[in-house]
Amino acid sequence: YPRECPYPHLSGTTQPRRPDDYELQTEQESTASEEEMMRHMEEARAHRSKDSDDNNPEDGLCSSMWTMQEELVLPEAHPRAKRLKASALRSAFRIVAIVGATGSLLLALQTVLRPALMAQKAGDEVRCHSV
Repeated sequence: YPRECPYPHLSGTTQPRRPDDYELQTEQESTASEEEMMRHMEEARAHRSKDSDDNNPEDGLCSSMWTMQEELVLPEAHPRAKRLKASALRSAFRIVAIVGATGSLLLALQTVLRPALMAQKAGDEVRCHSV
């Protein structure tokens, strides 16, 4: 912005392309020098002043870029269905994480408590060190 899109277009009326794709399809450069930009600005000014109409109150307001067509834009066609699917997937990942954390905790407890249980089974006294 502002060089990418000077004004909005109706959906489906443009075909945006990456600079590399544009160059391959048109065999033209996708960039312009300062001189080229200034030349285009001067041509636009000359064109606008030549076509100006003193009786037209919108003249000079770039009104030719805008259309009177209105388009309502919805962020998603079916947002609830996508949210439900994402929510179910998120819940499944949470369950897997909880089961994994619980398993890891049980494995650590088993490793720590195994010597004490083995000593108790063998009939040895289990000594606890207290401070």
